[in-house]
Amino acid sequence: MGFDVPVFGTVKELSQRPGLVNVVVYTDEMAHCGEGKLMMPLARAIKQYPDNLATEYIPVSHNVNRGVSWRYLQIGSKYVWLKYESDDWRSNFGNVKISILGIIGDGYHPKIRLPLFAIDFIPANHVYAIDFNTAPQIRGTGIENILPAREAAEVIKRAVEEFR
Repeated sequence: MGFDVPVFGTVKELSQRPGLVNVVVYTDEMAHCGEGKLMMPLARAIKQYPDNLATEYIPVSHNVNRGVSWRYLQIGSKYVWLKYESDDWRSNFGNVKISILGIIGDGYHPKIRLPLFAIDFIPANHVYAIDFNTAPQIRGTGIENILPAREAAEVIKRAVEEFR
């Protein structure tokens, strides 16, 4: 899709990259909501999880215990940008605050023809795409106050029909 992503591979593969200090190790690649991921020094990851998938850890601030991400959320023909902030290194884990960054817009994504999805980005020294989710949770984001469940279901249904 042309988005920049963090360096990734097995922990063994990442150990060959000079300058890499901390990594995010995936202990469960199918887990959601910040679970199944451990952030640790690369040296420890090599000893404990050499064959696991991992990515470079990119801090979004100097405070390691603060996670921030932006989410592009597409619901049928509606889309919105959200900001997730947390007291954990993962923006969607711990005490999470979700803010709506923009008004809900109308229109389908130009490249992704799915009725519901989200792409998470981290705004560090550069913006990186870090997650693609085809079943994102809407409840608790504040969107349910702007786009009621019945309307969300209708725009998703229309998108399914249009994408056939």
